[in-house]
Amino acid sequence: MLVDINVNPYSNKQLLLFPASIGDYLREDDLAHVVDEAVEEIDIAPYYRKISSVGNPSYHPALMLKIWFYGYATKTYSSRKIEEKLHKDVAFIYLAGMQKPDFKAISEFRRKNLSELKNSFIDILGLLRNTIFCHSRESGNPERFNFNRLIDTRFHGYDGFNLFRNSPNV
Repeated sequence: MLVDINVNPYSNKQLLLFPASIGDYLREDDLAHVVDEAVEEIDIAPYYRKISSVGNPSYHPALMLKIWFYGYATKTYSSRKIEEKLHKDVAFIYLAGMQKPDFKAISEFRRKNLSELKNSFIDILGLLRNTIFCHSRESGNPERFNFNRLIDTRFHGYDGFNLFRNSPNV
């Protein structure tokens, strides 16, 4: 006999009328959104010059940059671990736009673009510094602004330099 119990309805087979945006499953202040917006703002033209015009199409450089930078920020340095997270971690799935590059494609992108990755990382740090400084100016206290303290709290303890310094491969 089924007794009327006080629980919310549950069905993991529920179909949605409109597909949800993967980004909606992340908190508004999630680091993945910062990485997403930062990579969208930097110049990625140097990566386009290295894409071959023959063979299978490459993954978009913005996708690869986002998953690598987010990987470094979350201490995920292995291309195999990034590939695994592309199947399980909502933030990685969001940044990859639900595409699933394999570990070989992820690793090859890094190997072929190491100097560009370093330059893009510097560009992202500059972008964040300028964005945060402008925000501080609007609040009226530019002289009291402490970039490093904000990065430490905003990025859950990973300062910009740790992103690459902690990596065993850089």
